[in-house]
Amino acid sequence: MTDRLEAIAILAVLLTALLIVPTAAQSGAAVYSAQLQAITEQTRSLHPTDAEVVRGTVQGAQRYSTGLPVAVQWREGSQTRTGRTTFPTPTSTGQHVVIWLDQKGNVVDAPRRKADAQLSAFVRSAGVWLGAVALSVLIAYLVRRMLDRVRANAWERELQLLAHNDDGWANRRI
Repeated sequence: MTDRLEAIAILAVLLTALLIVPTAAQSGAAVYSAQLQAITEQTRSLHPTDAEVVRGTVQGAQRYSTGLPVAVQWREGSQTRTGRTTFPTPTSTGQHVVIWLDQKGNVVDAPRRKADAQLSAFVRSAGVWLGAVALSVLIAYLVRRMLDRVRANAWERELQLLAHNDDGWANRRI
């Protein structure tokens, strides 16, 4: 009986790994569509502008940073404006770059890309699948531990019976 229960637990892990795939895919698709909608809204409210780097960065100045701060200058109509932004790569003074401005003309980070939404969707769906499979593996492990205790207790009972059952030899007459 315990072996059958253990086999059912392992089978449940395999079935979970297969049956959770559509749920994980749906979860990733929901994240993807929500982020695409956010990217579309963000792209509508921002616009790119060509700018020139006024003060560049020194290569390797911030080795483990996600962005290197630079001062940029751009023309907005007949007016020259300056601001600060970050770039993932080092820039040099005089280099032409593309910056993003909001409706008020303030420098903002570039909008997220479609690839960012795809990565987020993949991470979500992989996380849902791995979480469900890990949970089912944990449950199967706990079931097996419980069944191992049941088996060990059964062995102990049988050994006690074998050791202390003398089939009436203790009551025989000499």
